[in-house]
Amino acid sequence: MKYSTVLFFVTLCAITISTTSCNNTVTSDNNVTSKPEVVGIPEVAYPLPIVDYISNNCDPIKKRSIEHNPSVYILRGINDIWKGTTDEYQHGSSEHGPGKNDYVTTNPIIDSVIWKENITYVINVTNNRTDDEAILAYLDDVRSKFYSVIDGFGPLTEAYVKNSGAYVDLPEIKKEDVLENTHYQSSYNNNQRYAGSETSPLGAVVKLARSFQNTCSSTNAPKYLYSTPRPWRMNANGEVVFKGTTYDTQLHKPTYLTKDYIGNIEYKIFDIYESNVQVVSGLMASRKNHKYIYDDSHPKPEDLYTNTTQNIRTDNGYPSGHTNAGAIISLAYAYAFPERFQELVFRGSQLGEDRIIAGMHSPVDVIGGKLMALATACAALNQSETSEIAKEARQVTLDFFGAKADSLEMSLQDYAHQKIDTPKEFTNGDMINISVFDNNKYDDKEILKKLYRFRLTYGFTQDTTKSHALPIVPKGAEVILKTRFPYLSDEQRRAVLYTTELPSGYKILDKTNGWGRIDLFTAADGYGAFIDNVTVTMNANLGSFNAYDSWNNPIDGKGKLTKKGTGTLLLTGNNSYTGGTSIEEGTLKTNAETALGTRKTTITNNGILEILTPLKLTTLHVNQQGKISIHYTTKNHYSLEVKEEVVLQNSSLEIIFTKEPSVGDRLPIIKCKNIKGEFNTIINHQFMCHTSITDGILYLVIDSKK
Repeated sequence: MKYSTVLFFVTLCAITISTTSCNNTVTSDNNVTSKPEVVGIPEVAYPLPIVDYISNNCDPIKKRSIEHNPSVYILRGINDIWKGTTDEYQHGSSEHGPGKNDYVTTNPIIDSVIWKENITYVINVTNNRTDDEAILAYLDDVRSKFYSVIDGFGPLTEAYVKNSGAYVDLPEIKKEDVLENTHYQSSYNNNQRYAGSETSPLGAVVKLARSFQNTCSSTNAPKYLYSTPRPWRMNANGEVVFKGTTYDTQLHKPTYLTKDYIGNIEYKIFDIYESNVQVVSGLMASRKNHKYIYDDSHPKPEDLYTNTTQNIRTDNGYPSGHTNAGAIISLAYAYAFPERFQELVFRGSQLGEDRIIAGMHSPVDVIGGKLMALATACAALNQSETSEIAKEARQVTLDFFGAKADSLEMSLQDYAHQKIDTPKEFTNGDMINISVFDNNKYDDKEILKKLYRFRLTYGFTQDTTKSHALPIVPKGAEVILKTRFPYLSDEQRRAVLYTTELPSGYKILDKTNGWGRIDLFTAADGYGAFIDNVTVTMNANLGSFNAYDSWNNPIDGKGKLTKKGTGTLLLTGNNSYTGGTSIEEGTLKTNAETALGTRKTTITNNGILEILTPLKLTTLHVNQQGKISIHYTTKNHYSLEVKEEVVLQNSSLEIIFTKEPSVGDRLPIIKCKNIKGEFNTIINHQFMCHTSITDGILYLVIDSKK
């Protein structure tokens, strides 16, 4: 499935909603000034930081108070948009609200603009979804989240399923039941056993995913405290207009027939509302119903609702529980297998989007579920026991998938991104394919990057008067990047998060102590700015990202980049950092015109600058056996343009031809008005060559074939 919602995303950004969050620019370009040189831990008051007090979300009393539960506290920004419960209730729902109305506020819509943007998105998406989108949304509802998000492994999906023991146990499902049958009663796999076996070859990953979810991740407490309605209970303005129930007062019985896959029939009471939201047909019977009202074998909570009054109290939207579960499990998989970090993180985001496509949740619900998942995952990783499990899980994926990559003589990164020539589909004739399968669904990185960032805010109107606050990196957040950037320090990982965050000025996000502003997809592409000098030491012997990595964001800032160690680092962004670049060991590769910023570049100590596409520099000094390696692509255009001066001393030039030249060719390599010295060695495996300088251009002359 390719994302047809991309068109809607672009249209929404361009026409109906503020474009700020549609821009993929990192925080460094949002006019934030006076940045610190070190990203410190923010000063907070109890119940923060969440990594220290996450257990309060499991405490039977503390979890029901905004004063004690950090998971509730970081979600309190919803009160600036919708405030459905009283202050007394939010400060202790276990002690307040025994009656059906004593916890509710009179006018819950606080920000009518954002609240309408919220429901408008749901209406547009649910009325314009494709069949494949509806089917995936359905599957993400009924399958175990441990299983459903496994397809973020892309071409390795089926290998992961086979070697983890993960499984799905659903009956055969007809396509028409999902897309057309509003009375179909679905079956569900909501249990951790579907994650697989902890004694399987990939059992450590299974254990890590369970450990993440078991770290007090439940969304029940904030759901009850904030009491936002699900989208199918709202009209086009976000108002709740109750129209009755499916209970026949004359016949004294429920009238909404539901039927499961083996033909069992049950009549249920559902609430009816004024709404333009189109719930996926196969999930209509899975909405909250009044089951226990008319069932004499169960107590009747008639103080909360009756057969003819709305059953809304225990069916709240914010934060989305399915989103939270899918996101936190995706984070566990991403941590264990960072070769597909971005794809797996995006898969968690997609499950949240699928809750909207299903008609079961709105954007605010999904935003809350995702940010709570990130905070909880980091809290888990900051616990010593989970940290050890995580370490083992990472080693297991390195060993298991690394061996398979080696057998094919591929790098692990390339192995993890193979293209599947004939991927399966969501349907097989008239039936739904309930299993995850090898796929290319997450292979368009640029689209995913924009979609992921958009979904952090869903394009809600930004308060531009509050858009220049400095980024905040919560205590313990940096741990989530430990396997993605194993060669960076904790302080450096914090800087990566800091310089790739969303700008401020967004309700909900501004009150999360930074959790809601973290953009993990962008952060996985490396720094957005060098706020101070950055030294990177990569040990190629450790393999994976230690041996080779790529930073793909545009990087600004005042800092200097120093490359050390034997590994290779690739820069692909058009960068504007002003501190200069020093290549002291290993290889620094470039694949953008201004990849090395705007100041002096120095290559020493056998360091290598490898230029993949034409590069512009301000000043270049190459000495102490430094080397420039150029992939020469254009016969009549130089590969390196230096504005001020080039100084060559005890240095070498390697030329790698992408198209074979002819003997006698005189190829422009370096353009600079002031070239001092010469290369001591010219390296090419095909030709004998020499260099000459004419009118500020260093030419490579092809003398003869070897």
